[in-house]
Amino acid sequence: MLGVFLAWKSRSRKNQEKRISKISNITLTGTSGQTYEFAVYPLDSKFVPVGVVYYISERTMTESDKGSHTSLYIGQSGDISTCFEEHHQQDCFTAIGANSIGLHVDSSEQSRREKVRDLVNALQPPCND
Repeated sequence: MLGVFLAWKSRSRKNQEKRISKISNITLTGTSGQTYEFAVYPLDSKFVPVGVVYYISERTMTESDKGSHTSLYIGQSGDISTCFEEHHQQDCFTAIGANSIGLHVDSSEQSRREKVRDLVNALQPPCND
């Protein structure tokens, strides 16, 4: 489920796609008590087309070299590869310090919307309306 790979163009071979490793995994819990696992990537990553619930955060490193996340925005998309071309809340989460994105793969729009609602109610990210 977390096998979302990023595509990028190699400088030596324009059309070669490579797989880029994720930063980490994070588990978020909704108000329902349901847990959701997200694969975390740098915010400026380019993704292949896939339906996801996404979690925008500011990731900082703790003294014990573990990542700590501040929730900024949670949304869903049927195609994450084009989601941020003109995102309506990008100014908000960028201004606050967004630097990572977590992806939870889900092909069902209804399921994604329910998960977003569950997580937003629990985490109350400042950039969600």
